[in-house]
Amino acid sequence: MRVIQTIINFLKGIFMRFSKQGQNETDSEEEKLQECTLEELEEQMHTRQYRKVKRSLRERLYVLRQEIMVFETTFPNDYATFLSRIETLEKQYETSLQEMKNQLTFSIDPDIDWGKIGEVVQLEKDVKRFIETQVRFVYLSNKFQRLIVKLNILYNVSIFHTKSSEKQKVISQLERVLGNEEKLREEFLQNSGILEERKLSERLFNLLSYTNYLIMKLKIRVQDFWSAPIIWGKMAEMQMEEAHYMEQIKNFIKDEVYDLSEMLHLIGDEECRRILKEKAGKIIVDLTYAESLKELISSEGFWNKFLEFENSMVEMLKASGVDKEEAKVKLIARMDIRVEEDEVLASPMANSYLALTSLFATTHDMRILVLLKILKEMSKEVTYKEIYFLVLLLEALPIIESSQNSLSDILKKYQSKYPYGIEKIRQKKQKVKEMASKEYVAIFCLDEHAKDIKDILEDLNIDFKLLKDTVFINSFYFKGLDHVTKSLENKSKYIA
Repeated sequence: MRVIQTIINFLKGIFMRFSKQGQNETDSEEEKLQECTLEELEEQMHTRQYRKVKRSLRERLYVLRQEIMVFETTFPNDYATFLSRIETLEKQYETSLQEMKNQLTFSIDPDIDWGKIGEVVQLEKDVKRFIETQVRFVYLSNKFQRLIVKLNILYNVSIFHTKSSEKQKVISQLERVLGNEEKLREEFLQNSGILEERKLSERLFNLLSYTNYLIMKLKIRVQDFWSAPIIWGKMAEMQMEEAHYMEQIKNFIKDEVYDLSEMLHLIGDEECRRILKEKAGKIIVDLTYAESLKELISSEGFWNKFLEFENSMVEMLKASGVDKEEAKVKLIARMDIRVEEDEVLASPMANSYLALTSLFATTHDMRILVLLKILKEMSKEVTYKEIYFLVLLLEALPIIESSQNSLSDILKKYQSKYPYGIEKIRQKKQKVKEMASKEYVAIFCLDEHAKDIKDILEDLNIDFKLLKDTVFINSFYFKGLDHVTKSLENKSKYIA
């Protein structure tokens, strides 16, 4: 009997450790364990392990579906490939479950088929790798390009508007740009996946260098030479050789001089063309034959000469009747900046969806899942303000704030402007439920998480209805959210 009791105690220890990894045991369950026979204990262990693995496998495949939605538009071929792999595993899983119901077969239980689980794990790694490299690269690249376009706009504003008050506005904008640059730089340098990919990291390093070059130029122009940041110090922090970065600055300046020189033929006055051509040539010669490139680039006199050339070129182009959109310092062509000026503001939808998808993958919080499903139906015109109120509706702000992500930083601004506490939100939702006349709008269709979604909507006291697996939500929640309403206007409505 002592041997049997020892075995039981040993198995109990294993079981309790296993339970701590999964879910907490209740007091009643602990009491039942004390009365278990060896056979009953083994059966309970098998059942709990079975449920844990089953839930994990289903959840993993579902989370993968949510994660790949991030790049459905940007990478349609890769999206289709990953989706096909997910669907294949889902079908195999369902087929195995059906075969198990036939007692005459000897099918392996898919929930304890470690070979199949291994395939899911590999798929998770592949998706994660793709998101951390290709998807994240596109995201960072676009953010850098938008920042570069905005800097170029500010730079040309600083040339055209020279009043002290106008310069102060540019300086104020520049301070915000500096904050964004710092966050982007840190995000890039902390991404080991991109840093390991030579072509991807090289492109982002070039965009980062160009960003800092434009910041330096703008600081020199709107403040003074000595207020400009020592950018090569920043590059040193990134283990970039000083000589290499100096060479980059030299090439940026040369490219800008060449690009402006290509517009010399648009200047009507021949004598002015000759003088400006000579100035351009002198700058190129100084850069090409400088004994110390760092000393030249650190020279206030050199920058005064370069900026004076820019001023003269822009003024003469304007005087010659060249359109304002052409008579300006343009972005360097070889940098291949594909973001247009009207795109300088990042899409709130794209940024929010990406941040929330990553958040759901780590928290599996159903509030975030419902928010993702709602946002998936929205147009790209939806603003951060509107997203903030959707977040409030679903009481998802605490979970977003608990994780460091770009969305939480953005929402803080709206939180200070529209400070709604949980109790106030719940009071407003209760009033909506008590309304006599109601109109509902279709939001999204339910899937394998139908029960969990219905439960969370009920827990949140959301006024909703279900019709043929479609969730309809009271349209009053979206009153004043014009872009949200517009996104849903083609959805089916009904009045209750």
